[in-house]
Amino acid sequence: MKKCYNCGNILGDADMFCEKCGANVGNANGNSNINFQGNNINGNSNIDYNNVKGAHDYETVKTSKGIYICNALLGVVMATMLAIAVFANMKGSSSKDYLNDDYNQLKENIEKAGISFLGDNKEKFDELTAMIKNIDSSDEEEIKDSIKSLNNVVTELKQYNSKVKEYSDKIKEYNKKIKENKLTKQCRSYKSASEKAVKKLKNTIKANDMDSLEKDFKKVVSQCNQYGDAQENYVVWKKYKDNIGQIDETASGKDISGNENINTNRNSALSALQEFENAIKSGVAQKLNTYKNELITSVKKYKNVVNNTEAKKKVIYKYKYLPSIRDNYDSYGNEFVAYDSRNYVMDVDEIETWLKGKGATDREIACWFTLAINEISARYGAQFSTNSLVVYFGSKSWYQNLGDDPNKIRSVFTSAEKSNFDNFGRKRNQYCKKLGISSGAKEYSYEDFNYIANNFAY
Repeated sequence: MKKCYNCGNILGDADMFCEKCGANVGNANGNSNINFQGNNINGNSNIDYNNVKGAHDYETVKTSKGIYICNALLGVVMATMLAIAVFANMKGSSSKDYLNDDYNQLKENIEKAGISFLGDNKEKFDELTAMIKNIDSSDEEEIKDSIKSLNNVVTELKQYNSKVKEYSDKIKEYNKKIKENKLTKQCRSYKSASEKAVKKLKNTIKANDMDSLEKDFKKVVSQCNQYGDAQENYVVWKKYKDNIGQIDETASGKDISGNENINTNRNSALSALQEFENAIKSGVAQKLNTYKNELITSVKKYKNVVNNTEAKKKVIYKYKYLPSIRDNYDSYGNEFVAYDSRNYVMDVDEIETWLKGKGATDREIACWFTLAINEISARYGAQFSTNSLVVYFGSKSWYQNLGDDPNKIRSVFTSAEKSNFDNFGRKRNQYCKKLGISSGAKEYSYEDFNYIANNFAY
């Protein structure tokens, strides 16, 4: 085993220098065994280099330690530079990653919202995509602002999509009820307006028309509320119409023929019912509550008057003329539009010519024949289901509702009445077809019938 003579470090047999201190360990004594003879400055060769071992070894150690220190310093510098490079690289990679992640999240939000960018929004999205592709040369803050702005657009469009669904579901619920609603004509107009408003809002969302979103949404709310109100008001109208019918049944067991108080209150209730129906149809919101309150009040009064009237046995003239018609028909002559229809077969063509000569329109002629038909049944105390007829005949002093079915009453018509009933019906149908309207009495209001009676009594 060989040791360094200078520091005692254990060496290999073939080592020429100590790895620890750098000493020349060529032989066991630390001598190189190489003798150099040379001339001194005077030309004498009297220098023995084997005798300068100490000086040589000192310089060797000094040099080796310097190299070691330099190498160590160089290593530190290189490690520092490497760390800086790695840190810089990591920082650049992290910045790029989070912007890419935000961009991909934006794309996912767009897909989940079920929307597509159009117009200015599409242009902004395309610009953002281009910046992401060239992210190293793009401004980081500009990318962040663009992503934030487009995410706000997605959120807003998503919210309005949700509102579209909410009001579409409401319309579906209203549509289910419309089949039960006898005021279907007006409700269907609200239905159509609501569906058009929702469709327009959908198109506004698809078009990314951000400026029109709030305005179109307000239109949806307005139309759907009107549609819903019409449904709810029909429920009120139907409730009080049925209430009047129930009160009429109560009154049928009492003698009310001469009780003007009952008749007055009944007519007021029927008139209020008609006014409320007209308000629903016209959609005049500010009048609806007024007419509704009047209806509730008048029905309540009618009910109280009937309930406070002493019950008496009432004679029911089933399928016979009302007492007023049977005994005093002539005295009510000015309250009929077709006075002679009871006893004579009337010439409908002659009546038509007369009406035109009086300036009647086609609709007024159709209304005249409709009223004349129902007038025949009314003389027998028929109970009408169309509210305009209920109100109209309820205002006549000779009329009394006996609850009889008009279809059954027809079997006891006189021969003249049967002919007039059929002839009036054919002429009415002819005009209704020409006008493109139904032949039912529901086409006309109480005011229509009253106008005919006051201006075209034949």
